[in-house]
Amino acid sequence: KHQEDNIVIFEGRFSWWAAWCMMIWVVCFILSIVVMVLSTRGSAFDLVSEEISFIKERSPLYGPEEQPNAAMREINQVFRYRLPQTALF
Repeated sequence: KHQEDNIVIFEGRFSWWAAWCMMIWVVCFILSIVVMVLSTRGSAFDLVSEEISFIKERSPLYGPEEQPNAAMREINQVFRYRLPQTALF
């Protein structure tokens, strides 16, 4: 006997469901790469978060100019800052 005689090949079948799932993953990967490159250049979305301060500190330097409290953020007061874009994508 030869070793080739022991090889068994199972015939598969085409699955549209698997093809659609693979297409969705590929499209999401491409879009994720494009948005990540845009975010590293600073051209993606401007995401501003509004939080309640737990400490008394000056407002973040990377925050928007329109702060509820001008220079300082007070305890239990709202302040805003920009979210890091590249980490999101």
